[in-house]
Amino acid sequence: MKYVLKPYNRNTPDQELLDDLKRVASGFESGKISRSDYEEKGKFHSGTIENRFGSWNKALEKAGLEIIQKQNITEKELFQNIEEV
Repeated sequence: MKYVLKPYNRNTPDQELLDDLKRVASGFESGKISRSDYEEKGKFHSGTIENRFGSWNKALEKAGLEIIQKQNITEKELFQNIEEV
């Protein structure tokens, strides 16, 4: 059995991280991606992306992808959702 080292991805440019995030998201019919989805098919660790951009949602936003789980939802947004439902 041959031992193969994983590539060392230190100082990876932001754009390369975002491109990989988009690549993985494009593999899903909805075009949406969660951290666990990315962990399965992504080239980098999701924690690397989160640390680089400040949060997972900020990385999704920077990549032009839809945020799946919003946090810190305002009361106004909650009431708008109730009206929609």
